[in-house]
Amino acid sequence: MTKKIIFWTSIVVLIIVNILIDTNVNNYIEILNKCFNKEIALTNFYYAIICLIIAFITVLFIVVIRLVIFYKKEEIKGIKLKSEDRYISVQQTGLVIMK
Repeated sequence: MTKKIIFWTSIVVLIIVNILIDTNVNNYIEILNKCFNKEIALTNFYYAIICLIIAFITVLFIVVIRLVIFYKKEEIKGIKLKSEDRYISVQQTGLVIMK
């Protein structure tokens, strides 16, 4: 249940952020014009391409969130060794002990 709540709230937040970014593209272009003293013309075609790229990035975020939330597996805590496996004998290693 909590996984679905996290997933749907993240989708709503990402859509709201996407809409806010799309509506402010013209403001970003004006800031770039002032910073570089250039006149950047933003036609409807370029505006649509920018919005599509932002929407594609948002979809990728949604896919990643879905994969992380729904397909997260438990981590392996460690390997439990048997008591006889903890110590390696000299015969198993092939070492020669010199006295």
